[in-house]
Amino acid sequence: MTRHAAPQHTVHGAQGLVPLGEIELPGGDAVPVNGQRFGPAGAPVIILAGLHGDAAEGVAAAMALAARWAHQPPDRAVLLFSCLNPLAVLHGSHRWPGLDVDFASRLPGDAEGHAPDRIAAALFEHLGSAARLIELGPPDPGLWEAVHAEAWLDTVVPDVAVPWIRHTDRAMVGSPGAWGAIRLRSGRTGRVHPAGVAGLQNAVLELLEGRPSAHPAVQIEECKAESAGVFVPTASAGDAIGVGEAFGALDGKPCVATAAGRLIALRDKPTAYAGSTLARIAIAGSIL
Repeated sequence: MTRHAAPQHTVHGAQGLVPLGEIELPGGDAVPVNGQRFGPAGAPVIILAGLHGDAAEGVAAAMALAARWAHQPPDRAVLLFSCLNPLAVLHGSHRWPGLDVDFASRLPGDAEGHAPDRIAAALFEHLGSAARLIELGPPDPGLWEAVHAEAWLDTVVPDVAVPWIRHTDRAMVGSPGAWGAIRLRSGRTGRVHPAGVAGLQNAVLELLEGRPSAHPAVQIEECKAESAGVFVPTASAGDAIGVGEAFGALDGKPCVATAAGRLIALRDKPTAYAGSTLARIAIAGSIL
């Protein structure tokens, strides 16, 4: 994978701030967008959170990690951006409010452009120095997702105790994945679930310590609604499940697993249409 030249950084200490710019809020106030350095000097693991405003658990996990590392610094260099899109987080919006753009697709940015592109350009200057990139992303809309990881074909994935999906295609141009980021995902859209936050923290800590993995890609079974109706879950994201076991009911009719494994996603919105995803199962034997 080709990377651009790494910039020269000044080491500010264990909790040194790395400013990217400011975002104007409604009413004229401005909020700074900063990163924080933790641990010893060296090529950092860069952690990106809050690219989308509906990634509430990712932001909460990043803030919890910052609090942890302020008192107990990590053993390796970390550069943590805990809230890259504060305007979207304020509104709970997936896209950048007002401009209606997906901030996570703006890399390498434009230092002379609109606010999303200016912040993206400032962030991009740091990516070339990364030992590893980790993105804390949002769940798919309408789904309750257990902690899992996504990686791209040429990304080395360390051992981590969550199911992960290796895509066969390149990540979207302009996204952190196109630069080798491993995306950890969890949560219920726009809400914070304590177990999800804890799971994301643990997954990040495991990635900091992980060894290169030779595990094959996870196989995913999609369970879809055959007709429209109201879906009521009877299981939780992250539960183990066997063939024929019910994970919910659609208009009172049981919805059963068509494969054995672990529920990595479960429908969170009650209204389902024909073809709506009700559950995703990481098939047993393909789980890390």
